[in-house]
Amino acid sequence: MLKNYLKMTFRNIQRHPGFSLINLMGLAIGLACAILILLWVQDELSYDRFHEQSERIGRIIMDIDGTQIPASPGPLAPVMINEFPEIKNAVRFVWGGGILEYEDKQFEERNTLLVESNFFNIFTYPFIKGDPQTALNDPGSLVLTETTAKKYFGDQDPMGQTIQYSGRVDRPLKVTGVLKDVPHNSTLKFNVLASFEICRNWKEPDSWTSSQDYQTYVLLEEHISLEKANQALDLFCDQYFAEYNIQMFIQPLNRIHLHSHFKFDTGHGDFLYVALFSLIALVVLFIACINFMNLTTAHFTKRAKEVGIRKVVGANRSQLVTQFFTESMIFTGMAFVLAFFLVELSLPLFRNITEKPLSLNFLDGRFLLASIGLFLLTGLLSGSYPSVFFPSFRPANILKDSFLKGRRSVLFRKTSVILQFSLSIMVIISTIIVSTQLDFMRNKKLGFDKESLVYLRTGSYFSHKYEVLRQDLLQSKNIINLTVSNDLPTYINLNTGADWEGKTEDQKYIGLQTIVVNEDYLNTYGMEMTQGRFYSKDFPSDISDAFVVNEAAVKAMGIQSPLGKRFSAWDKDGRIIGVVKDFHFKSLKEQIEPLILQLGPKRRFYQYLTLRINPQNTPEVLSYIKKTWEEHFPHHLYEIHFLDQTIDQLYASEKKIKRIFSSFAFLAVFISCLGLFGLASFLSEQRTKEIGIRKVLGAPVMGIVVLISKDFTKWVLAANVIAWPIAYYAMNQWLQNFAYRITIQLWMFVCAGLTALIIALLTVSWRAVRAASANPINSLRYE
Repeated sequence: MLKNYLKMTFRNIQRHPGFSLINLMGLAIGLACAILILLWVQDELSYDRFHEQSERIGRIIMDIDGTQIPASPGPLAPVMINEFPEIKNAVRFVWGGGILEYEDKQFEERNTLLVESNFFNIFTYPFIKGDPQTALNDPGSLVLTETTAKKYFGDQDPMGQTIQYSGRVDRPLKVTGVLKDVPHNSTLKFNVLASFEICRNWKEPDSWTSSQDYQTYVLLEEHISLEKANQALDLFCDQYFAEYNIQMFIQPLNRIHLHSHFKFDTGHGDFLYVALFSLIALVVLFIACINFMNLTTAHFTKRAKEVGIRKVVGANRSQLVTQFFTESMIFTGMAFVLAFFLVELSLPLFRNITEKPLSLNFLDGRFLLASIGLFLLTGLLSGSYPSVFFPSFRPANILKDSFLKGRRSVLFRKTSVILQFSLSIMVIISTIIVSTQLDFMRNKKLGFDKESLVYLRTGSYFSHKYEVLRQDLLQSKNIINLTVSNDLPTYINLNTGADWEGKTEDQKYIGLQTIVVNEDYLNTYGMEMTQGRFYSKDFPSDISDAFVVNEAAVKAMGIQSPLGKRFSAWDKDGRIIGVVKDFHFKSLKEQIEPLILQLGPKRRFYQYLTLRINPQNTPEVLSYIKKTWEEHFPHHLYEIHFLDQTIDQLYASEKKIKRIFSSFAFLAVFISCLGLFGLASFLSEQRTKEIGIRKVLGAPVMGIVVLISKDFTKWVLAANVIAWPIAYYAMNQWLQNFAYRITIQLWMFVCAGLTALIIALLTVSWRAVRAASANPINSLRYE
């Protein structure tokens, strides 16, 4: 029996190749979309699972008066090793970017991690050369990834070679290990590992009060639950930190990438997008399955007599159901093969959009299992309606062609078109809102003038020559101003607590971001003061007893008249001399936070030199900056960047989301159009004689086109009624992730609805014109 079904399926494909190809392509495109998104979702869920002990690793999150940050005091890690029986091991580290130099090669290595020597007892990063147990024992040791090692040494053996490190300190470091490149699905992304001992030159890691910006990761003992470890940590905090209202907890390593919404924590994914794209995959696949049903139903006019005769000669309902389910599974199998071919063709483009090294791996058990599930779901779903619809008609009705006039088939057509276009319109609306929000973030005024600002990364060698360099640079009429700071106003990650005049005992802890600047900072960036003044060289005492804060800090502290009020932070007591107007120094996803603009001493290690240049002569001024820099620092790296491009990188993930949304919105609409084409064919065949009679009686082609198209117009309009409120709710929830966001407006929905309607009418009209232009003799010659 199965052999007979297979024969009939392939005969039908040969007999109607055009229909079969359209049906196959619609299903294949839907499956390809689902497989691509499946690859992306699988990658997002795989982060950090390559570590051998990943299920037992976690990081410390500190909660200070309800403010949660992924940081901890320096001495916490050694204490946990010695005093917590639940903890097998703990490691602390800090980011310590700098410039590495070997012979004539210099590179800025921002992804440099200063780690303790037991780092590799917790994390699994395979060594190519060196011993993980001893590689970081020496304070002057250095471990490089394979690509980084080749960048400096080429084919030369890097082991034992000396590299000059220029960061907050200048010192030579010896290469003691080479790792395989860090996997892309690692939360910790680094190129260079150096000894934690280096940070003692500017930090006090053994002090409980000096700084709380260390990352601490722990390894639980076997058979110790996370709940039990967190209970022990709660008791520890209650004993030692109760008066400061500080609590800590352990976040599992496997949840960091998708479930981290803490302050000062960036560079992670979001589970919301995993859920959202999984839903899009199901939506596109569902649209494709509905298309299969529509096209198969439309094609049934050509197979009706076959089914009727089979029923007359004794075929029962179960046999017909099995036949059509078999055909559906065969089509799905063929579509699956074609879908994998389409995936292979589109993977380079999809990798570029997602910036992930995605690939098909049929040896991956989870991917294989998901693919089988996807195949069964598609086959059963796409074959469900035809398998129930066709066998249900009586042979007499089938042979008289009256089976197509039932209310049930009309209801299915309406429902399928409305459902398809509801889903398509929702995706179009989502794409419009995502694009508008991204444009809003890129164009919103930040509180400073980001245009025509360029910057260079500096090292510890820089400060003692800054004044001379400044004078030489300002001799160019194309350099308007320049300043130095320890950070850029794109991501400030220096945090402290503070005390101020008027602070009450019940006020919660306020984490104040801090950026260290000089007197030219305000004018260079084009910021504004709302009260008081900025730092000035005319007031030498500013270095010891003056503070400038932003409006958000004043509001958070609850000070009505801040000027002259006592204020202390960073072991410095002074008074507030000015309030700068709020400006954005992080992504617009986050509220503007309280900020201190701290005046640094003249010999302070500044990490960035920022210049405002004349945009009319950019090539000339960049050449002058490079020439002047190399005169003063001939042996140090010169890399200049535009600040607006750096700010643009803050929204890289949103740009990826926009591209993915746009791509799948187009495919969803395209697949829906295939379904409309099928339904237009269905209606045209059903009304062939009616159209012929109307033409004989003088009906114009346009009148017949309108007759066939009007039902589709009503159905697409009904789809808008369903799609708009659902899309509004979903996208309004998405926008809550942004502290600064657009307002959803009516034009977004109207635009999406009109787009869908125009595309639908163009698709249907093409088939309707073809039917209306046919010779009526062909449809009436047997009457």
